[in-house]
Amino acid sequence: MTIKKKLISNFSYLSIIQIGTLLIPFIYYPYIIRKFSIESYGLVIFIQSIIMLMSIIVDFGFNIYGTRIASENAHSKKKLSIIYSSITYIKLLLVLISFLIFQTFIYFNSKLNENYYLSNVLFFIVLGEALFSQWLYLGLEKIKYAALINLFSRLCMLLIIFIGSYTFIGFYSFPLALVFSSLINGMLSLWFVNIKLKLKFIPVSLKRIKKDIKESYSFLLSRSIGVIILKLNTYLIGNYIGFAQVAYYDLAEKLINLALIPINLLNQVLYPYIARTKNFGVTFSTIKYLIVIYLLIYPILLLFGEDFIILFAGDDMAKSYTYLLILYFIPLLNILSYFLGNCALVLIDRKKDFNNSIYIAAFFYISFILLMSQFGYVTISTLCWAIVLNAFITSLYRTLKCIKYKNLLKE
Repeated sequence: MTIKKKLISNFSYLSIIQIGTLLIPFIYYPYIIRKFSIESYGLVIFIQSIIMLMSIIVDFGFNIYGTRIASENAHSKKKLSIIYSSITYIKLLLVLISFLIFQTFIYFNSKLNENYYLSNVLFFIVLGEALFSQWLYLGLEKIKYAALINLFSRLCMLLIIFIGSYTFIGFYSFPLALVFSSLINGMLSLWFVNIKLKLKFIPVSLKRIKKDIKESYSFLLSRSIGVIILKLNTYLIGNYIGFAQVAYYDLAEKLINLALIPINLLNQVLYPYIARTKNFGVTFSTIKYLIVIYLLIYPILLLFGEDFIILFAGDDMAKSYTYLLILYFIPLLNILSYFLGNCALVLIDRKKDFNNSIYIAAFFYISFILLMSQFGYVTISTLCWAIVLNAFITSLYRTLKCIKYKNLLKE
């Protein structure tokens, strides 16, 4: 297989994973919302938002660092076994640490405490994600197998939900499906790595483990802060407003994530080309065309968005429409931040500016929420605007930096 064909193949399978992860919930979502209460669904999403924060701790930047060193050592089974063992041991240790942190959350949070068993069952999602070595598949360019494992586990999730909901399990088929899907991912990954890739768990020196922790830590915060902010919003809504409101917000967020798919995929497609050719004209042309397209979509959303939500999820979910209109500014702003970040600043070796844009935007996000809380204005709408502000500051900072470095970004 030529390099070009391999890149296209890897990109296609990675796209399947990303799109499948986002689209599968749209299959079970309307079923769960109509069959069970909105509050019950919101409760699970609320707990899951904290679980995702724990998953960020466990990932620890390995999806970037691990991918790189796996790729660099793809020729040696011995070295790969050392890398795989070291990263897996670290992740399992981080699972234990995050479990202790999660228990602290439960102890001090009355809503989690009231749902103690459900919260702890959902925590097993973190274990499944720790065992699923996507970083290894990326590094060894075995994305096809990661996609197949992911697809199989998602189908199992649907079966558990649709069959289990008609048994004595009832609504709990949903959280159990989330857990079993993650664990199936992890277990199949262990099997594949052992049987197909012929990698074994072996003893690893403490020096090696310290090295891997140190190297991956540098990727942790800058790559995770966007996810942290999104999940923090869900947590704040569930903790201070209500579980039904979590469901309204979650639907709007899911629809926005769908709108982000073309932007994300196009960014990944163009990145290697622009990195190789330094043709930044492609970056700016792509930004221009995407902004025009997404601006044209907004009036359609304004006119028909509420009808679509009611048709898809029922009359009770119509409140999501207001939040969807606010959050739609995120794709528009992310067109700028994604392409000016990955396909411009990073490629002219301005990674410090890239990271600073994330930190400064996060500071504005937190400051805005604290200010609103002082005046008693913490609502779903203000939290939506807080995320939009975060995206705006990121885009503005990167735009100003690209103007500053315009001589380096000439075609």
